[in-house]
Amino acid sequence: MNWKVLVLLAMGSMIGASNPEAAEYPSRPITILVGFAPGGIHEIVSRIVAEGLRARLGQPVIVELKPSASGILALNDTMRAEPDGYVLTATTSALAALPFISTSYKGDVVSGFSHLGILAQTPFLLATNADMPFSDVKGLVAYARANPGKLNFGAPTESVNLDFALFWQRTGIAVTSVPYRGTAPATLALIGNEVQLSAVSHRAISPYLQSGKLKPIGFASDRRFSLVPDIPTLVESIPGYSATTIWIGFSGPPGMSREVVTRLNSEMIAIVREPKVRATIVDKFAYEIVGGSPENMTAEMRAAVQRYAEAARLTGFKPLQ
Repeated sequence: MNWKVLVLLAMGSMIGASNPEAAEYPSRPITILVGFAPGGIHEIVSRIVAEGLRARLGQPVIVELKPSASGILALNDTMRAEPDGYVLTATTSALAALPFISTSYKGDVVSGFSHLGILAQTPFLLATNADMPFSDVKGLVAYARANPGKLNFGAPTESVNLDFALFWQRTGIAVTSVPYRGTAPATLALIGNEVQLSAVSHRAISPYLQSGKLKPIGFASDRRFSLVPDIPTLVESIPGYSATTIWIGFSGPPGMSREVVTRLNSEMIAIVREPKVRATIVDKFAYEIVGGSPENMTAEMRAAVQRYAEAARLTGFKPLQ
């Protein structure tokens, strides 16, 4: 046998021996912790991923709901778990805002987890009530400057509030943020003109856009949303502005082996790209399939943290709740 072949075989055996647990993974059930309200997209995507992993990995995958404020309970339990790949959590872009909107969360959202990959995303859509005399960023800015103190923003979450605090600063207008506990009450307030602006997913308000009760102003993203390409982005009117998209990914405890992270990432991507799964995520929730790498998710998280830090610094942002 060629000596080069022998060397390669020896190196391969050494690598395999250096991480026997990764080679045998998984050998027992996996748990996915979901820190959000039952029935939402995080639980549904988690159950889809769990079923796909069960079929692909040959082990039970249990979805455990641990709803709490901003998902902190599930996040803390995941950070404290053994980094062996048997405890994972459904994560969202809002995780990057936690250091700035919560005084009770002390974790590092970048290095405090082993990020596995972003699977799907959708941008926030800034919308206004149909009775308002503007329907784009230029008109919004002109109205706000001519009518100081008359614009209220319905913030469905604290992270959205922080995202748009930076937008108001970039446009140089004064908008009063009003906190709501979720998309539904913020949307109802917008329809009733209790607030004149709000930012939620396109899917959440598409019936009201079609009926003419609400008007879209622009997507808070760096590029046009492929599912609704006719609506412009806010960046097209305000160069340099950037916002965090609503994405769904998965993470594990810090220190997970590269082999396990890579395997989970490849399996999860394969699951969301299956035609039936893709149809559910795209058609039912209007999320784009991403299927990004672990490195991409970590970079996205780091960029989002920097963006939120800038927003807090420039605006003097204080949590509403």
